[in-house]
This record gives sequence, structure tokens and C-alpha cells, in this order.
Amino acid sequence: EFTELPRGLHTLAGTLFDLRALLRLEATNYVEQDRANGRATLASFPLAEVGNIPVGQRCRQLHFLQAVDGPRVQGGDEVARWRLHFVDGSVREFPVIYGEHVSDWWGDSDTNQESRRAVVAWAGKRPAPGANQGIRLFKSTLENPAPDTEVSHLDFVLGKVSVRPFVVAITAE
Repeated sequence: EFTELPRGLHTLAGTLFDLRALLRLEATNYVEQDRANGRATLASFPLAEVGNIPVGQRCRQLHFLQAVDGPRVQGGDEVARWRLHFVDGSVREFPVIYGEHVSDWWGDSDTNQESRRAVVAWAGKRPAPGANQGIRLFKSTLENPAPDTEVSHLDFVLGKVSVRPFVVAITAE
């Protein structure tokens, strides 16, 4: 779906991201609505958590290039969580809230921003034949509560609603 998204190192919304992967979470009960014909199917590859995403450095902030796919989500819903693991053994969790940190990937960059603490960092068009709707990715920033302690790794965990949150890149700064 992101054929227009450049690969490699690129600055989006003022942050340098390494664009070469996509991690998507999906609940076992996620029902995919085909927006073209209205048919519904169950998730084919459910994945509730991606753990041990390496960081291995101290940082003041973590920047996420992310979005959500799913029709049954409302402002204020927790769509995912970021779990930060520090080298001293401590762990901190941060919810990803729809309408604050992220929004639906379907939409235009200049309208329907819908996220108070995120910005549209990239926008393109869906490559499917006859598809005129735009797609977009949001940059949100998490302030590290312990900037003097090395973050060893992150976990990306499915939230409390049946949607498909995904992340395309993460930058520690």
C-alpha cells in the first residue's frame, strides 16, 4: 500500500527516519472490512505484540511514524501501547490514543488531521486501481521519562480495541 513512500533515510516532519520496515498488530477477532465491496473477513495473521525492538541507547525522545487501520475506533480509544525497557530493569508503558497520537491511515494530509499530539508526516495515494483516497502516516513523539538511562528495547503491544495499529519507523533522539 505504501508504494510511494521512499525507502532508506528520509526526513519527515523534521525527524530523520529509516524507512525500510512495517510492523502491524492485529487482534484475533479483527474483522477486515473491504472498503471497495463491503465484504468482511476475519484477520488472517493475528499478532498482538511485537517485542524486543532494539534501541540500545540513551535518548530524550522517541519519534514514531505510525497509523491505524480499522473502522471501529473512536477518539480516546487505546489502539496500542509502547513498552520501554531500560537497562536498569525498569519498564514504562505509554498508551497510543486514537485522536491524540495517531489516526486512521485513510485520509488526506490537509484535511481531517484528527490527532492533537501528532502531525501528518507523510501522505500519498493508495495504489489500488480506481482508488482516489489518500493515505497518510503520523509522527508522534514520546518524551523519555528517564533520559539518562539507556533504553534497551521496546515492545509494541495491541491496545483495547479491535483495530490494526502499525509503525513504519522509530527514531531515538
